[in-house]
Amino acid sequence: MAVDWSTDIPRELVLCFANRLMVSLEDFIAFGAVCKSWSSAAMEAKENYLASISTSTSTGTITSTGLRLLAYQVPLLMLPVVLTLPRGVAGGDVTIGLYSLTAKGDKVYRRKLQDAKGKKCYSSLGWLVTVVTVSKELEFNLLHPFKHAINIPLPNSLIKYHDGICKFVISSSPSWTSDYVVMFHAYNTLEYCRPGLRENYWTKLSFPEYNYIRDLTYYRGQFYVVNSFGCVSVVCVCDIDDPKTLKAVAPKINQKELLGTRRPRIKQQYLVECAGALLLVLCLYSGKKYESTTACRVFEVPFDNGKSWKDSEVKNLGNRAIFLSQSSSSFCIEVTDYSGCKANCIYFMNNKVVSSVVNIDLGIYNMGNASIDREFGKSFNHGFKGWRGYHLWIQPSF
Repeated sequence: MAVDWSTDIPRELVLCFANRLMVSLEDFIAFGAVCKSWSSAAMEAKENYLASISTSTSTGTITSTGLRLLAYQVPLLMLPVVLTLPRGVAGGDVTIGLYSLTAKGDKVYRRKLQDAKGKKCYSSLGWLVTVVTVSKELEFNLLHPFKHAINIPLPNSLIKYHDGICKFVISSSPSWTSDYVVMFHAYNTLEYCRPGLRENYWTKLSFPEYNYIRDLTYYRGQFYVVNSFGCVSVVCVCDIDDPKTLKAVAPKINQKELLGTRRPRIKQQYLVECAGALLLVLCLYSGKKYESTTACRVFEVPFDNGKSWKDSEVKNLGNRAIFLSQSSSSFCIEVTDYSGCKANCIYFMNNKVVSSVVNIDLGIYNMGNASIDREFGKSFNHGFKGWRGYHLWIQPSF
């Protein structure tokens, strides 16, 4: 008879292992899967981590454990979920695939997530927002992919088609606070709500003169957007309670000056915080229909500091990597020898939908030599049948 050695280890020692050895979301998942006692220790270690974050929020300092877990967390890539279900199929489990940048061998974890069945999914700060049409209204839910008990209903929206929704952004993780804002953008409109404060409605902000909103992010207490013309604006200057206008915070981009007369075209724009600065990342292509990204350019947003966009170009990310997706909040991490990802690189996912007939535009852009690694997706981008949702970067969140 096999001996279950894991249950013979004193709990104090198991907890010591958990607190000292677990530095990633994958560590928590694997550690907790050993047995019930180890799962309990993993949960306690998780609570210790959350307490360190809570303490840092109130005192303005971050513990070494909190800093280690926050700065170096490597995301998981959630593979596209089937959007259309066969006729007559109502029950059954939905299994999502999570691709790991750090794991050796089989890099795709499989996890049941019934709440994602037949729904479009978006991600922000490690949480998923699911969207489905019910009785001509859009039904939203905010859920944690690794804690099935946490499912936060969001107000329904009168927007008729979820195809128009581009991205959701959460101001703070619901794991840490109840005072958070959920905002999404759709073309030239924004909607937001505060479910932690029991708001059961969306506040809609329409800006028809602003042109198409290309990206949305949360940076230093404010929401920022960028439109098709490269105009970066803050949604609200003073308080989220009264966001009536968009205020430009930087000069409009002069594409001819930045990209040249025989310039490539901008395929997608992303706003992302990196090393305390707000960056604008341009994914470029030649303009041919369905062509993949050919290059990236990075600029620090010049907040009324007298600099031009040309003077604000970032040539090197140092030991950091940026993660971009049209349906996930963008973010960056510090890279270590054990991260499994590459420093000074941009991991981009530029597809809105995935199918067997659509070219999947993803890759790793190296800022040092301007090359793009397209082999990255071949290990997990295969066998997709029917229309599916997006690739989602899942930031570790507990």
